[in-house]
Amino acid sequence: MSVRKSLGLSFLDRYSGLIITIGSTMVLARLLTPAQMGVFAVTMVFVSVLAGLRDFGASSYLIQEKQITDDKIRAAWMLQIGIGLFLGLVVAAIAVPVGNFYGEAEMTDILFLLSINFVINPIGTITIAWWMREMQFDRIAITRFFGAITGAIVSVTLAWKGWGPISLAWGSLATTLASILLTTLLRPANLPGRPGLKEIKKVTAFGGKLSGATIVNSMAQGAPEVLIARFQGVTDAGLLSRAAGLAGIFDQLIMNAVRQVILPLFSRNLREHKPVEGLYFKGVELITGIGWPFFAVLAITAFPVIRILYGDQWDGSVAVAQILCLAAAAGLLTGFAQGIILAYGKVGTILFLSIVGGFVKLVLSFIGAYFGLISMGWLLFLHALVFAIAWMVFLSRSIRASNGKLFRVLGKSIVLTMATAAPVLVIQHFVGFGENMVDLLSFSFALSMALVMFVVAAKAIRHDVYFELLNMMQMLRLMMSNKR
Repeated sequence: MSVRKSLGLSFLDRYSGLIITIGSTMVLARLLTPAQMGVFAVTMVFVSVLAGLRDFGASSYLIQEKQITDDKIRAAWMLQIGIGLFLGLVVAAIAVPVGNFYGEAEMTDILFLLSINFVINPIGTITIAWWMREMQFDRIAITRFFGAITGAIVSVTLAWKGWGPISLAWGSLATTLASILLTTLLRPANLPGRPGLKEIKKVTAFGGKLSGATIVNSMAQGAPEVLIARFQGVTDAGLLSRAAGLAGIFDQLIMNAVRQVILPLFSRNLREHKPVEGLYFKGVELITGIGWPFFAVLAITAFPVIRILYGDQWDGSVAVAQILCLAAAAGLLTGFAQGIILAYGKVGTILFLSIVGGFVKLVLSFIGAYFGLISMGWLLFLHALVFAIAWMVFLSRSIRASNGKLFRVLGKSIVLTMATAAPVLVIQHFVGFGENMVDLLSFSFALSMALVMFVVAAKAIRHDVYFELLNMMQMLRLMMSNKR
């Protein structure tokens, strides 16, 4: 399967899920209060930390392994099943202590429910890992879409009936069950039908370091919400979670789809002894060329966007959301760094950077939680900027990339960002976007002008984004002509 087709299917997968997620989130944001969302967000931090162990790197091992055998597949599956059972028991065991620590009985109920996810999730994960290795993203897209729509229906229905934050936990469980159903029905006939232990040492040796990095990343990712909830209360945790969710839209729009392809793509190129430097530079130019203008516009228009998506009860998240947009923009510099380094098999490098970065983020989160949301936002931006540079240094060394060429690529994206954001800044300064949603016209006009300037500037500086847009237009024309 070609790179463009793989990315296209991956984007289809993510966009279909994203449309469902945004739609359900808009409804849930009006059915649940910031405090209720905060309860679920903080609870999910504990689950996310343990989730880093759930796969134990088994899926990544299968994707990047050069010589795959039935014994290796069986060993990876056995590892996932064993870890899933163990983590399910751990989540159930911490349910009562966590609820007591925060004084929120609903957290206990949510954790008991989510413990089931850990036990049943391995049923379908080995199939998805195989599809990713073979770059069969169409099947992954179908499975995830079915899971997303099922989970959204369950969450919204239960929230509408007044179940509160546990409705989100039921939605998560429904998503897992729906995905298991599809992976079982579409499971490849050549996959082994039972787990095994013969190659378990090889899988564990690879997965140990990778899981360590994932756990550290999960702890660091969830630390701000956990600490804000403890120092400032669950309402502020809900506001921080909503702000992070807004800043994470690009991750759902673009980066999740890109990451899904990066590891199998670079692993395949390395197995076939093909060059990867050109892929890297093209990826950086496209990601920053799309992402930096996106975050610049989103930061400027955060207030009307939050009002439209979530309602006025989330106004308190606007300021921190603007700061987190800057942090997310910095993070784009290394959005797919881990996948590339992993393709080279340098798991130790990933673990080292994750431990150092996680420790620093934890310390900064303690400080930020004490002083409040805005301080937390600026410290998270500082962390994202510094460690984006660190990841870039290690990544450039891994693929022996030219720093001069990298700076030229980034310079083009900076120019494109400034050109795109300029009309939005002008309209905000002289007209504004209003506080009662009566100025939707100026908001819509600003977005239209930003899009126009984005295309004009991309063409003027010959940015790769412009040529990809031309390719997309050509593909659409061919599709339309074939239908006729």
